[in-house]
Amino acid sequence: MTTVHIFRQHCWAWLVLLAGLFTPLAQADDAALYGPEAPPGSAFVRMFNATPTSLTNASIGGEPVETLDQFEASDYVFVPAGTHRISTGSEARSESLEADRYYTVTVDAGGLQVHSLRPPEDGLKALVVFYNLTADEALQLKTEDGATSIAEAGAGAFATREVNPLRITLGVFSGDRKLATTEPVNLARGRAFSLFVTPGRGQPRLTWVID
Repeated sequence: MTTVHIFRQHCWAWLVLLAGLFTPLAQADDAALYGPEAPPGSAFVRMFNATPTSLTNASIGGEPVETLDQFEASDYVFVPAGTHRISTGSEARSESLEADRYYTVTVDAGGLQVHSLRPPEDGLKALVVFYNLTADEALQLKTEDGATSIAEAGAGAFATREVNPLRITLGVFSGDRKLATTEPVNLARGRAFSLFVTPGRGQPRLTWVID
């Protein structure tokens, strides 16, 4: 009886030990599959390379950013709310980041600029974010025929608009003059569609980034 009792104690001890071993492994597997989950109160930051060369030594809050080709955006990284150092490798600055906000750091010939966005509380519509990274003082995002205005942004600024889900082709205008036309895009409910407008030869370069 004593032996059996001791054996059961050892069985339970091994089960507890194995549970303790496997739980972190399972969590590690989940993290490997899905990525770590952001703690409450995090700020979310990404970088967009609006230069014609690759960005290789950038970092956000001390965490390295993957190499970004020209006109490419990084994934969002999450950091605790507070002041963090943002670096492109050749330029750095400290930025105060608020909880539950999404930040896009744009890097162009003029240096880096930080844009702060608070996302909509519901996901019933698609969110269009229009970044004007040109020297044009006012650009408008409209339907392709120019009949309906969606957003307007000054030089170096951005504007947002929530729209119903649909497949659409849009145009970038300066007043009544159409400068460029986007590729057709499926604006889906609950997702964000960022359109970056950067200088180009003859007409602006348009880059969609879909989150």
